Amino acid sequence: MASTPPLRITGAREARDSWADTVERVTAGEHQILLRNAAATAVILPPEWYAAAVQQVGEPPMKLRALVAVASARTNWSATVRMVEDDGKHVLLLRHATGVAYLVPTQWYAQTLEALGGPRLNF
Repeated sequence: MASTPPLRITGAREARDSWADTVERVTAGEHQILLRNAAATAVILPPEWYAAAVQQVGEPPMKLRALVAVASARTNWSATVRMVEDDGKHVLLLRHATGVAYLVPTQWYAQTLEALGGPRLNF
């Protein structure tokens, strides 16, 4: 897991506006860092990478986890991003009851990536 994952930096609004493509790229293995007001606010990750990462660094507390349908995440995008940005939640995005991506706080991602031998990211 020490190899650097493919990263994309995009605006949160752009990710929402091209939601189907965003989810498709993430399920294909890409990590997307979302910007809001020119600051990194959240990261969308493939569920396989997230699962392997939490095996190494530990699960977040239950109060920091949420489940949101993919369609609901797009419809309620600002509220979904605020859950991550303001509350520090790790949001599992579901399509037909299957996890297709995680939306996580940037600080957790940066610390986890570095702990796994990846590059150091400063947000």
